[in-house]
Amino acid sequence: MAYLFRSEDMQYVQITTQKDKAEFVVRRIGELGLLHIVNLADEESLKTEHMKDYKKRIVLSVQNEKRLDDIAKEMDRFKIKIPDYTPTEVKIARGCAAEFQTTWAPLEVELKINTEAVKKLQTSLSKLEEERHVLLQCKDNINLEAEVQELKLNANRRSGDMKYPLLEADIELQGMQADDLKFYKYICGVIPVAQQPPFTRMLYRLSRGNAFVRYLDISEPIIAPESGEPVNKSVFYIVSIGRGLSQKLAKLCDFFQASIYTVPDNRAGYDKRIDEICDEVLERESVMRVSKIQARKLLRKIARNDEMGRSLIQDWRLTLRKEKMLCETLIKTRRYLTMI
Repeated sequence: MAYLFRSEDMQYVQITTQKDKAEFVVRRIGELGLLHIVNLADEESLKTEHMKDYKKRIVLSVQNEKRLDDIAKEMDRFKIKIPDYTPTEVKIARGCAAEFQTTWAPLEVELKINTEAVKKLQTSLSKLEEERHVLLQCKDNINLEAEVQELKLNANRRSGDMKYPLLEADIELQGMQADDLKFYKYICGVIPVAQQPPFTRMLYRLSRGNAFVRYLDISEPIIAPESGEPVNKSVFYIVSIGRGLSQKLAKLCDFFQASIYTVPDNRAGYDKRIDEICDEVLERESVMRVSKIQARKLLRKIARNDEMGRSLIQDWRLTLRKEKMLCETLIKTRRYLTMI
């Protein structure tokens, strides 16, 4: 292993070749390995069209590597493993960037169609699941009319009574006119458990005590529509009195990642909507299952070819890495009229 040490004796070699043979010569030299390339380029040579072309090819190679990284992330999301095949450089009939585009553009389009469909369907299913929990809780455990009456009764309590704490449901209505008590709104939805304490405090400050919120825990985590990760959430409902306050509260809900859902006015409406949600869930799950199968099939094709013992994505990673190294080496050369 002594030949791997930098203290080994080295010999300076200068090679002159024709410009149209430069890439072939550099590739063959690169196969020898254990070489240190001296930068001979001057300012004039760096301004030539050839040098600009090499820089452009490096940029394209970096961009294409990022495209492969995005596909690798999709493989991780679908739990597709890349086998430990020895990568082989792809044979390039024309430019590396053009060959890459021809090979990968159709695969990326097909993959994007299926993965985007899966993401949209998963988001839709998550929202339907949240709405179902809201409807079930409002139907069985929440009496919104009684909550409104309780809030109205609090308006008659003496202002400034310290026995009603800041964060409890029985909070005093402040600054309300008699006519304003006729207008009440309630908002129902789902909110992450971690957001409950700051949401409650901000609700009190925004409404000046003219609204309160209560929470009902959901027993199992729900897939968050935004991130696709399981999150512990609760059903919440807000009761408020006064003109124009509900719009401000809706904006507050959006700020705290709380989803708002419309609630029917009667039990028949609850039952009808719950049945509709069940039908929509079955339909979307069926479509999403087909999209996942197609996406996994395509990703497996990219990840491995058992018959040839190769991996398309690994072969192209090696090819792009060599393309960058080739161009970085050629940038260091000094050019003459017809020689390099």
